[in-house]
Amino acid sequence: MSTGSKRMPKLAVVDENVDLVTWVKEIGSAGEFELVGSFDHLASALEKASLSQLDVILADIPKLDGFEIIQKIKTLVPEISIISMTGHPDAYTFLRALMAGSRGFLLKPFSRGELLAAIKDVMDGRYALGICATHHLSAIFRGWQHAHRGFGLTSREEEILAGVFAGMLNKEIAYSLKIGPATVHTHLHRLFAKLKVRTRKEAVAKYLNKNPILPNSY
Repeated sequence: MSTGSKRMPKLAVVDENVDLVTWVKEIGSAGEFELVGSFDHLASALEKASLSQLDVILADIPKLDGFEIIQKIKTLVPEISIISMTGHPDAYTFLRALMAGSRGFLLKPFSRGELLAAIKDVMDGRYALGICATHHLSAIFRGWQHAHRGFGLTSREEEILAGVFAGMLNKEIAYSLKIGPATVHTHLHRLFAKLKVRTRKEAVAKYLNKNPILPNSY
């Protein structure tokens, strides 16, 4: 998948909700994208879908082994962009989906415009993280700040660190927060100093080592 490609995206949808699947099919039939498959579960998509032909997988946020399946899909075909969706947003589950390899997040019910914007973002190589997603990420870091006082991060620095945790590049963080890349760089420099780390990986590791809520792996 190349950045800025004008060809029609090939998409698969994974959800048990028949009405949602039908709605996505209707949008695809209007020429916005090519829906090449629909599945009840990610396991079925992994087993039956022609992954090499897909650009995007639109999947209900999985439970139990679903995160491992996302990782397997991304390992087999790194170019695939997975957009997670849920009607019951949960910060922990959402963050695990991002860590597993999701590049987007949609809160149900979402509009046609929100769906198409998310597909365009990931096709252009960006993260498709809306206001709800940013809220979850920053809330996690605010909770960490409350539990582990002493770092003194500002709200903006928490948002920047949330982007780092999600694996976003400086330009992607800037796009998500509607600020300039130079501003992101400045905030990163300051929060690294506060956390007493030198790299992004060290910042993430320090977070995971101090936060008992999240799994001890990255």
